[in-house]
Amino acid sequence: MAHPAQQSESLPPAPTGWMTAHDAAAALAKSWRTIIRMIEREELVARMCQGEFGPQWYIDPASKPALWLACGHAAPVPAIAGDPLVGLTARKRQGILDRHQVVKAFEDSLAERPDGYGKAQWARVWVEAWNARHPDRRLCVATLYAWRRAVADAGLAGLADQRGGFAKTDIDPDLWRMFTGLYLRGAGMKLRHCYDLVAAEADGRAWPSLRTIQRRVESDIAPILKAAAHRPKEFEDRFVPYVRRDWSLVPAMECWVADHRKLDIFCRVPEKARRGGRHTWKRIRPWIAVWIDARSWYPPIAAVYGEDEPDAIAEAELFAAGVSLHGAPRQAYLDNGAGFRADAFSGGRPNRKRRAEDDDGAQVNPIMAELGVELVRFAQAYDHKSKVIEPWFRFVSEEFDRTWASYTGYSIRTRPGEVDKIPVDDLPTLEDVRRIFLAWLYETFCRTPSPAEAAAGLSPLASFSKHREAGRTYPRPSDETLCLLCRPSRPVRVYQNGVFVPEFDTWYWHPRLVERQGSGRDAKRKVSYRIMPGRPERVFLFDEKGRYYCTAEVAPGEGVNPLIDAEKHPAHARELARSLELAGAVKRHYSRQAADAVAFADNMLLAAQQRSLRQLGMIDETAAPPPAPQTIKIMPHLETAAQAMAAEADGSAERARADTRTSHAKMLDFFTTKDGSLTEGEPQISARRTAPTPLDLIMQHEQAGPDPADAGGDRPTAAGPAGEDDPWQRETQDTEER
Repeated sequence: MAHPAQQSESLPPAPTGWMTAHDAAAALAKSWRTIIRMIEREELVARMCQGEFGPQWYIDPASKPALWLACGHAAPVPAIAGDPLVGLTARKRQGILDRHQVVKAFEDSLAERPDGYGKAQWARVWVEAWNARHPDRRLCVATLYAWRRAVADAGLAGLADQRGGFAKTDIDPDLWRMFTGLYLRGAGMKLRHCYDLVAAEADGRAWPSLRTIQRRVESDIAPILKAAAHRPKEFEDRFVPYVRRDWSLVPAMECWVADHRKLDIFCRVPEKARRGGRHTWKRIRPWIAVWIDARSWYPPIAAVYGEDEPDAIAEAELFAAGVSLHGAPRQAYLDNGAGFRADAFSGGRPNRKRRAEDDDGAQVNPIMAELGVELVRFAQAYDHKSKVIEPWFRFVSEEFDRTWASYTGYSIRTRPGEVDKIPVDDLPTLEDVRRIFLAWLYETFCRTPSPAEAAAGLSPLASFSKHREAGRTYPRPSDETLCLLCRPSRPVRVYQNGVFVPEFDTWYWHPRLVERQGSGRDAKRKVSYRIMPGRPERVFLFDEKGRYYCTAEVAPGEGVNPLIDAEKHPAHARELARSLELAGAVKRHYSRQAADAVAFADNMLLAAQQRSLRQLGMIDETAAPPPAPQTIKIMPHLETAAQAMAAEADGSAERARADTRTSHAKMLDFFTTKDGSLTEGEPQISARRTAPTPLDLIMQHEQAGPDPADAGGDRPTAAGPAGEDDPWQRETQDTEER
């Protein structure tokens, strides 16, 4: 590479009339580095020449009109019309002529202005008249004065645009079409890359700078084309027509819509304390998960969660609770989130890319289909217009969220500044939000006119009941089907009172749980449970292999008043009686089984010993048993009456106890079967028999006459032979005489 000094010796001298890069930068009001970049992009005709202080860039002023005028060329004609090197277009030339015509018209009017008008006053009047006659070419006084100064300084050339650049008519049409096609390909191609590809194909044709193309893209390419190519979501939301759905044609209970969102309020929850630290609070925004009826906007089931988003199991549990209350709808319209697309719950969205040969043959039967849901639809991903529940969420935000002092706004721009200043200890707790939201939802919202047009002015509850399909029933699924939708717990031990569920702080009992009482280390002695949110009256139990075992109810005697007054608290007294009765039945049942087993073992052992002694000849054959003592019935009819009275008293007590038995009757009958063994089926309850009264027995005995079995003995009878006195009367008379 040659030394710069040697290079400078071979450089040509600067052409006549050309200007240096520094002078061009001053004339165009740009930096020297910008002029160099324009030279590199070939926007200026330049040449490296030998200057006064060494090698310098020299620029042809004819490449830009502003440079041509800055060189002091007085003749305006070559600068505007005729010379192709100047670069001015017909549109620019016409604009200069129009501005010069305005200045000339104003100059002519000054000589003819009325007396009493100064130049400034006349300029305002003349501009108002000009704007009235030419509304498409309006101007102001300052613009008019600027044009006059430009014409006075440089004549007609002073009105030329000295900023340079290309006009729209200067861009080659074929190159612009090529650029438009590349830019709208939608393949993520950047504008700069499209510009470089077209510039490589220009081959001397008119192609302006990158900034000019950027301005033309903003002005000439329609927003709908740019959105369709680069922003499909915006294209769908802003430009594509949508279908208006009329839900008044759909009956209630036909379609349920589900989704979850964060409430626009702050609440506080306990924060996990560090080791040795104090219990503290932290602020969160709670989640709500709701299922609503599409026709009436009535929420069959709703729940409030903490800071964690509800997952697939939580949504399934919520749906199970709603189905157990109202029955299953025919269709479900779900959000596109992962919590709703679980295969075991809803079947998931259809995968179009899956091929038939890729399927391994495993068929997943969705639980929603087992519950009776015939069709499951999913909303479009990230499309709020396709979600039917979004208007309902907006209504909740306006009518419920805004009423709280801890309202956060629906976005960071609408968040009130005071909410961040509220101390965390002054925020409501999560339990307060859950209680108030459910109370507002079912006591206020469901009993006021529904915002849905399809409800026809009725409240959500009234529309949900009235607008159903005539003659259709909505059966509720069995416990075995519902329990599959619930979240399984870890294995827990079976105690004396059954299974303890900490979510409800309650003990649950079923007779079959007695089989699994024992050591907590034995896996076969443990069970797992599943619960439905908001339904504490029962839980579903499963064995160690995850198979359905039984449905447990609240244990008898749960939450009994320790100081019971039977008159003031009859319900507590009955509950205590049931609990004690159940405890006694369990105790008697297993005590009887143990005693029977011991007696059977003793009899078998005694029989074995007797056989051994008999074989050894130590004992003789078993002697006949002595005769049983003879029972003499002195007063048979009175004894029978007394026994009948006792039986009647026992029967009355039994009937009184039977009247107080409710759902625990099956539990008691479970332990009072004839064979004394545990059964899995329903216990058989024998029919009640009414015992005869003592008076009935006496009358029956008198009508039947003497007992033939007692006629041949020495025992006195109730009525002697005909013609003889009654022994009882004769004995009574002898006693009176004595």
